[in-house]
Amino acid sequence: MSFFLLMVVHPAIQLVAHEELDRVCPNGLVTSADRSNLPYIESIIMEVCRYHPVAPFGVPHRLDEDDVFEGMRIPKRSVILTNVW
Repeated sequence: MSFFLLMVVHPAIQLVAHEELDRVCPNGLVTSADRSNLPYIESIIMEVCRYHPVAPFGVPHRLDEDDVFEGMRIPKRSVILTNVW
């Protein structure tokens, strides 16, 4: 859904992507072997994943020592979960 939203909001990006697909895959069939020849499409995919990650949380980490973050003390051995969104 994020991909479609971004394509509707940014039609110029959609146009460049379409031109790249037409140039690299004139028959309209895209295979995994075409991936290295589609850098603009690859960038769009990476941006969509950055814009709306599949998993909202990063990899859990555990502190090896006490820490202070923005004035708040975080004790040693605390498990930290980051919210990617």
